Amino acid sequence: MVEIAKPPSPAQSSSPHPHPPSTPPPQTSSSYFVSAQDVLEKLRTAPNGTYAATPNLASTAEYFQGGREGDVLVSKLGETHEEYLLRGVFDISRNDFYFVPDGNFNPANSFQGKFEDVKLSCRLTASHHKDFKFSREDFHAIVKNIHALENLIPKEKNEEVKSIIQPSAAGDTIRLSHSLFKKKTHTAEDGDNDQDSVSSDALTDPSLGPDFEMSTWPVATNCKSVLNELATSHVIQPLPAWDVCHDLIPPRDYQQKLMGATVEVHMALVHHFIKSKKSHVFTLYLREMIVRRKPANLPTSPFKRRRLGTGPASEKLVKSKGKEKEKETK
Repeated sequence: MVEIAKPPSPAQSSSPHPHPPSTPPPQTSSSYFVSAQDVLEKLRTAPNGTYAATPNLASTAEYFQGGREGDVLVSKLGETHEEYLLRGVFDISRNDFYFVPDGNFNPANSFQGKFEDVKLSCRLTASHHKDFKFSREDFHAIVKNIHALENLIPKEKNEEVKSIIQPSAAGDTIRLSHSLFKKKTHTAEDGDNDQDSVSSDALTDPSLGPDFEMSTWPVATNCKSVLNELATSHVIQPLPAWDVCHDLIPPRDYQQKLMGATVEVHMALVHHFIKSKKSHVFTLYLREMIVRRKPANLPTSPFKRRRLGTGPASEKLVKSKGKEKEKETK
């Protein structure tokens, strides 16, 4: 069973789907280049959200208390309580990368909780790609805006705050999350005509293919039995992440295509207060991701394929260059 947001047709623009993609990418098999300037223009002007580096962003936002996922950030400017989607361009850090099909869940680790509650996560940083200079220039403003948005929630002095801004040796990072599972709800056949309570099966997109089915979802061996147990009560939620060709990325390729990539991200901010721990927890949920530049190749070594029994490789390199110079002088 699979749930993924489908790009709506114009006739479906008012669909009651709870989390429609902000700017759904078309499905195509041909890769094409999008300039950084065009991406920035989209971030600044596209509907259904705002550029996360916009000055005084917090003055236009507030939290809707008691939403399904928690206190959801919404816009003050709209007449309806829609999620206030934040968007920007970032690099996905190679460190703390848990956008993998099972979130590195270990059933034997009791501190990790239940598999159905697992969240995939990664850390976003300012882009180092030469094309996206604006990402580096605006990253500090985005971090400042996020802190301001978190400060919209009143807090007592003795209460803990778990921010989505995470420090690292290289500077601040932004923690992005995605819920892997969603609990099935009542079906329309049960007599409940409320669209929001219709089974998640009704939102399944059969065109995604077997790679996205729960029965074939690629998890570690120690997670397979737990995954099978959830098949009757939950549906899998693939990452709403598209590659540079605008093809939905299959779970087996999450690490290869996302770790280290430069991505356009659309995200929703949610707040929870855990009374027992006196803790404010902020979560930034992924709503849509488009790869704008593929991950850079990892560095290679000239000594990688050497044979230890044939002597020092550095000596061979020197001799090889010496022979080339002799040929040039002849």
